[in-house]
Amino acid sequence: MPNAAREINQGKRVVHDLVRPWYRSGRNVVADNFFCSIPLADELLEKNLTLVGTLRKNKPEIPLEMLPCMDRAAAEYSSIFGFDSKITIVSYVPKPNHAVLALSTTHHDMQTEGEKQNPVIIGRGQ
Repeated sequence: MPNAAREINQGKRVVHDLVRPWYRSGRNVVADNFFCSIPLADELLEKNLTLVGTLRKNKPEIPLEMLPCMDRAAAEYSSIFGFDSKITIVSYVPKPNHAVLALSTTHHDMQTEGEKQNPVIIGRGQ
């Protein structure tokens, strides 16, 4: 509908709708950057579900230190990790002038792999 109000937190609602049958099952949810957020991670943990996914850079809850900046833009294969008691966030530079943000409630270390030093949260290094 052209005049309908835009739904706020649609991605979070969709994830809850999809995973509701698996609440309290201890499973892991994998999501792309439309669906993944820190509030969603907290809510899924309350339901005994973990979350791994990429984050959009415009999410207000992302610490400024994690966002891409000119100082880090040229530091290819570098990572910055942020931890709290339940959530790990990583900002990884896979190529110059580009950073990828990822979140995990299952990974709680700075482990990387491969010659490109890919954080394990993001996936296989080559």
